[in-house]
Amino acid sequence: MRYVIAFILFFFARFVFSQSGFDRTDTLRPVVIEWRMHPLAEDSLYVWSDTAVSTQTTTAELMFDRSPLALREYGKGMLAGVSVRGASPAHVQVLWYGLPVNSPLNGQTDLNTLPAALFEHTSLVKGGKAAFYGTGGLAGILRLENGIRFGDGSAFKGRYAGGQTGLFHTVWDASRSDKRLYVRAAMERTVDFNYYATDFKPYRNTHGDIRSLHFLADLALKGRSLRSEWHLSRSITDRFLPPPLTTESQARLVNEYYRFVWRTAWVRGAARRQITAGFQTEHYDYYMRFDRMSAGKGTARTWYVRPVWEYRGTNGMQWTAEGEWMAVEGQTLTYPRHVQVHPVLTLGVLKEGHKYYLKSITRKNFNSRFHTPVTGAFTLGYKPKPGQVWQASVSTYSRLPAFNDLYWEPGGNPNLLPERGHEAEVTYTFSERGIYLHTAVYYRHTRNLIRWVPGSSGLWAPVNIDRTEGYGAEIGMRIRRKTGTGMLNVEGSAAWRRILLVETGKPLPYVPPLGAYVRLEWARGPWTWEYTYRHQSAYATDPLHYTRLPGHHVHSTGLHYRYRQLTTGFAIRNLFDSYYELMPAYPMPGREVRWHLRIDIQPKQ
Repeated sequence: MRYVIAFILFFFARFVFSQSGFDRTDTLRPVVIEWRMHPLAEDSLYVWSDTAVSTQTTTAELMFDRSPLALREYGKGMLAGVSVRGASPAHVQVLWYGLPVNSPLNGQTDLNTLPAALFEHTSLVKGGKAAFYGTGGLAGILRLENGIRFGDGSAFKGRYAGGQTGLFHTVWDASRSDKRLYVRAAMERTVDFNYYATDFKPYRNTHGDIRSLHFLADLALKGRSLRSEWHLSRSITDRFLPPPLTTESQARLVNEYYRFVWRTAWVRGAARRQITAGFQTEHYDYYMRFDRMSAGKGTARTWYVRPVWEYRGTNGMQWTAEGEWMAVEGQTLTYPRHVQVHPVLTLGVLKEGHKYYLKSITRKNFNSRFHTPVTGAFTLGYKPKPGQVWQASVSTYSRLPAFNDLYWEPGGNPNLLPERGHEAEVTYTFSERGIYLHTAVYYRHTRNLIRWVPGSSGLWAPVNIDRTEGYGAEIGMRIRRKTGTGMLNVEGSAAWRRILLVETGKPLPYVPPLGAYVRLEWARGPWTWEYTYRHQSAYATDPLHYTRLPGHHVHSTGLHYRYRQLTTGFAIRNLFDSYYELMPAYPMPGREVRWHLRIDIQPKQ
């Protein structure tokens, strides 16, 4: 009965705004052949792109330097995830050209295995808006894309970067396109001996070596009413994990990934169809110190198919229907092969008027092992003036346990329930004459949150926490202005949140209440100067708040010079040599100097 009610509410959206501002008659609008993650999805406040002055090597570094988001990183270049609105990194779904790449084993993606230079467009969609992009993103969706431009001719990009920690980073990227064909091949290689010391505590990291190699190939074809893309990736990351402050132990972790995505879109009249299909294979080996025998290994595979149908009608109406079929399997040394299949059905509607718009989406996962509720989102927007948007949304979400949560030995819990919850959010966006402002306030409520806790026998095991709830506020802005003969870019954002464990009434561990970020960039002639400031407040590291991790203030700066197609310069990260940790007992580097040389060739057609 609940499913019938949910789908009735979905179709009810068609008639709610049949009067006033929505009572407009439009002719059938042509459907443009371009790629969209979801017909009803929207852009994000956090958008990062590869630029000539970038010195970051991984997605984790990019997000740390260019946002107030809370990263959980076990030392420089090591295992890393991002926490959004107080949620676990497993609650952020990473989409690689539309393919969900979160590991079926632990449920998350290591951001230090994703090279920043190979993706031209990296963006994060937070909160209830993530519901429009598919399943799995309770707190947000991280999108990794490349802009495919037809008719640009030949292009080449090469970059070398070095650093005082023993960093050697190279990127080679070549592409060729005409009006109908696009071909691209890219390679990224990083070697970082990761030598750094801290003066505040007796710690010297001399064993955290990082070696990674990434290959990427893109192929795209475009016709009059059809567009198809193929994307292939091969990735290897080999790391010696640094020891924490409290032990001399050390381990080696090798991660390998194969990814492939095919997607196509075509139109016929007012209807638009698109299909995404792909797979991912991942494998890891874990070695103890100076031991050549693997102490742990695991393999996981993901198969994914997602057809979407979209129809644009009169009166500003747009209907969408999509299916989603994902099969995952995984096994490690501690448990045998397990398989799960997730068939999902989604229906959506968009109603646009002169000043109002409405979006609604309803989704149902028909997994046979777990009972999952109907989820979705409902958004109402108001545009009082051009460049201004008020938006209110309500969403519900659900996430299934990962294989390690269910079957890891010792400690797995096969009786875990899916995480579920809801979120309400109000946002205001202003954009005019080089000024962009975005504000948001939200409330989150989660049930059956999965957390690993120590048991009576001393072994850690996952359990469902009854309830967590919280609220927060966010603000972000971007300003671009000419200053005499130069150009000034200013961007910044701040996020405050308070997420509580209802059982204890205390804030959730590993959730900093405040994060802030400011970046200045001034360009004059061939010179570009940049300055970045990042702050994260202190937070508790246990449920009863007996231990706390101090906050940090990190300043960075850089100076770059461009001559025709060459760009060179240097950057100083952590300018004032501050001591900080993103996870307890894993110090991050102090002052670090990096230099780079980049060449961009874009000959005339």
